Amino acid sequence: MITPLLRQSPRPQAKRAKWALRYAAALLGVLVIGVSLILEVSAALSRATERDVTYRYIDEALPALDSAPSINQWQMPLAPLNRPLGQGDLARVDQTLTDAWRAHAGAMSSGRGDVLADYFSGVALERATQATTVTGAHMVVLSQDLRPIYFHSDASVLQLTGTALTVRFRLTEAGDLDLFQIAQDGNLTTLLNETDGWRIFSHERRSSSALPPRAPVAVPERLAGINYYPAETPWSAFWPAFDLDLIRSDFDLISDLEANAVRIFLPRATFLDDETASTALSDLAALLDEAESRGLAVIPTLFDMRGDYGVATWANDATYLSRVLPVLAASSAVAYVDLKNEPDLDFAGQGHGLVEAWARSMLAVAHQIAPELAYTIGWSASEAATLLADRLDVVSYHDYADPEDSAARLAAVQASADGRPVHITEIGETAYTLALGFPASPQAQADRLSARLSVLSDAEGVFVWTLHDFPAPDSSAIGHSPWVRRLQAQFGLFAPDGALKPAARAVQSAFLEHLTSHEGASQ
Repeated sequence: MITPLLRQSPRPQAKRAKWALRYAAALLGVLVIGVSLILEVSAALSRATERDVTYRYIDEALPALDSAPSINQWQMPLAPLNRPLGQGDLARVDQTLTDAWRAHAGAMSSGRGDVLADYFSGVALERATQATTVTGAHMVVLSQDLRPIYFHSDASVLQLTGTALTVRFRLTEAGDLDLFQIAQDGNLTTLLNETDGWRIFSHERRSSSALPPRAPVAVPERLAGINYYPAETPWSAFWPAFDLDLIRSDFDLISDLEANAVRIFLPRATFLDDETASTALSDLAALLDEAESRGLAVIPTLFDMRGDYGVATWANDATYLSRVLPVLAASSAVAYVDLKNEPDLDFAGQGHGLVEAWARSMLAVAHQIAPELAYTIGWSASEAATLLADRLDVVSYHDYADPEDSAARLAAVQASADGRPVHITEIGETAYTLALGFPASPQAQADRLSARLSVLSDAEGVFVWTLHDFPAPDSSAIGHSPWVRRLQAQFGLFAPDGALKPAARAVQSAFLEHLTSHEGASQ
C-alpha cells in the first residue's frame, strides 16, 4: 500500500501573508515619513525663499557686508533744553536716525514698506510707507547736520532742526535715469521715545536748496604713469599687507621707467571698516609722501571692488568719501581723483540709470568735501568716456580694444570732451605664451605696447597696466577662469624674479618721448 502524500500545512502560507502585510505596512510608513520629510524640506525652502523675496527684515534686505556708520553730525543746542540730552540718549537717537533713513531708502527701492514701522510712526510712517508705492522713485539721505531744539522733561519727545544732503531720483521701467536732484534740505524732525525705542514721528522739509556750482579744477598738463600693485599682494591683499619699504623700492622702479605718475586703488571695504580704516588712512598718507618725494603724481582710484549700487548703502559711500578725501586733499602729490574704476561694466547687472544716479551723487558729495581736488571716472571703454563729462575735470577711459583703432578712438573722445584733458588710464598687454608665441610672448608684449603708446601720443595722460607680473592674481577681482588668470599674471613690466622684461624698455622709451616731446612743443 502506497502511503498518500501529506497535504501541506496552511500555517507557512499564513505566516508569509502576515509578514507580507507587515512589510507593506513598514514600507508604507517609510514612504509616509519620506514624503513628510520632503514636504517639510520643501516648505522650509519655500519659507526661506519667501524671506529672501519679501525682505521682511531690513538686515536681510541690505548687503550683509555693510554695517551702518553714523550719517549725522551734531551741533550744540542754542538754548538750554527742558532736559539735558545725555550721551546715552544721543547715541540711541543717532543710531535710530541712521537706520531709519537707510531703511527708508531700501524700502523705496524694494517697494516694501513693512520694515518701516521699526523706525517710523504716526504721520512719518504713513508718508514713508506711501512713498514706497511710487514706481521707480528713490530718496536717499546721505548725511545730516542736526541740532536739538526741544527735549521733553520725561525724555519722551525730541525735536531736531538741521540740514540733510538728500538725493531724489526716478528710474524708468527700462532702468534709465528719468530725473535726478540732489539738494540740501532744511528739516524739522520730531522723534518719540516709544516702549521699544525711538521712532521718527514727523519729518517736515521746510526748505531745499540746490548745491552751488563748482569751478573746474586744473590738472597736470602731461602724465605718463603706471598702474600699481606690489607683485605678491595685488588687489584686495595690498592694504592689509601694506609694506612701505617695498613701496619705496617699487616707486623707484616706476621713476626709473621715466614715469611721472602712479595710479593706485583704494578698496571701499578697507577704508570703511572701523577696524581697518585708521591704519589704512595712515598708510595712504605715507604712500602719498613717498610719491611726492620722488616727483610722482598720484591718481587714487576710489570705490575699488565696489560692484553693488543698492541705495540703502549710499550713505556708507558718503562716509567712505568723508574719510579718504581729506587725506588726499592734504597731499600735493594727488593729480586728480578717479571716482570709480570701470562703472560702465556694471550697467548690465545693476542698470544704467542706477549706476549713473550713484555716480552723480558721489561726485556731488566729493565736490562738497574736497572741492579743490580734480575728479574723473575711469570708464572701461571709449564709448562711455564722455558720460557725465560736464561734471568732471578729466575725461578718462581704458584702451584694450584693437590697437589699430586706438588713435581714432582717442580723436573721437577728444572731439567730444569739450576741451577737457583726456587720459587713457589703462592700457596693457600680456606676455603669456601657451605655445609658439600664442597668444603672446615677452617680445610681442613689448612691440604691442610700443605701438599703442605711439598712436596715443596726443593724449594728455597715459597709464600702463601694470608694474609687476602677479604670481597669484586675486580671484575676487578677476574671477576663477584659469585662462584669464594666466593672462593677467603676465601683464607686468617686471618678471616675478625682478628682471626687466622687454616691455619695460619699450615703455621707458615711450614715456620719455611722451613727456619730452610735449615740452619741446610748448616752448
